[in-house]
Amino acid sequence: QPADAPLESPRTWEVELTRQFGPSMDSLIFPNDHERVIGSLMSLGVGHFFSTHLRASASVGSRRSRTFGAESIEPRPAGLHYMLYDPRGAVLDGAVTWQFRDNVFFHPFVSAGVNVGWYHHVERQDSVVAGAYHAEELVRETRMEVRPLVSVGAKTYFRNGRWYMRPELAAAVGSTGSVVPLLRIGVGVDF
Repeated sequence: QPADAPLESPRTWEVELTRQFGPSMDSLIFPNDHERVIGSLMSLGVGHFFSTHLRASASVGSRRSRTFGAESIEPRPAGLHYMLYDPRGAVLDGAVTWQFRDNVFFHPFVSAGVNVGWYHHVERQDSVVAGAYHAEELVRETRMEVRPLVSVGAKTYFRNGRWYMRPELAAAVGSTGSVVPLLRIGVGVDF
């Protein structure tokens, strides 16, 4: 290459489409984890490189796949008392990533960030009085949860060196404090 050949401009942005897979909350692994925010979803994100190693990213995703759940159902003298949740709206994600190695095909990385989601919280009292069923809604409100997450993975380039695939394993602190394992697979482009 001639000495006066123009250098390729450094990449400072990326756009990525990611599919996140979470365990089934109906599985035996998490029988008591009433997960309101973390779960399987699709997201579209943008990242900015501050250096060849440091990146910040933000994404917006579909609400998690399960649409309704019960935090608790407890018998009371007046009947059954339910605490229910229903995930609502988009899920936001933000992270800071440290990417190892310079300008190579394979970049291992570590990330730390947060996952933010909204859900409807409903408390309901069901009872049977004189043979008639009665349901009374006690509380209905929208709540927000912010959950920390960490991940490790590797960014692998293909084609012209700008398109990439980013598989990663993540661990998030769930709604009840348990660790929820996640698998993420992203495809994107640097520019």
